[in-house]
Amino acid sequence: IGGDIGFNFGPVYLKAAGSYGQNWGDAGWAAGDFVSGVDGQANASFDGDDDTDDVDVGQALLVAGWKFTDNLTFETGFGMIYTDSDAPGEDSTESYAWYLQGVISMAPGVWLLPEVGYFDFGDDFSSDGNGRDQGDQLYVGAKWQIDF
Repeated sequence: IGGDIGFNFGPVYLKAAGSYGQNWGDAGWAAGDFVSGVDGQANASFDGDDDTDDVDVGQALLVAGWKFTDNLTFETGFGMIYTDSDAPGEDSTESYAWYLQGVISMAPGVWLLPEVGYFDFGDDFSSDGNGRDQGDQLYVGAKWQIDF
């Protein structure tokens, strides 16, 4: 289940989205490499008795932008995702990301998009409450886009 909402205030916009699900991998939806828990897929597993151990997954995103001029827009966003498995010995995970992006319109259909961002792959939390740092990554890049 999920939802999103957005507001425009003249040249400024604010958007938010969130979703929750169980056993995404079994539905064919991968949680992706961003999530380090449960093979990154959030699959249910047989509990060895007569039931399954489910994996809960939740995520949220908040984005804010500002159209500075007709040719220049700035956007920033923050997102998080968590997984929590019922399986014995499986850890819950929390991961976060943020980015800052510019959209430079150079001509109709021609854009340059510089971006800087940060992934915090979070900690795996075992049943004893001890967290293991999964690392982080800073990135800087840009892309050219030409629409014909």
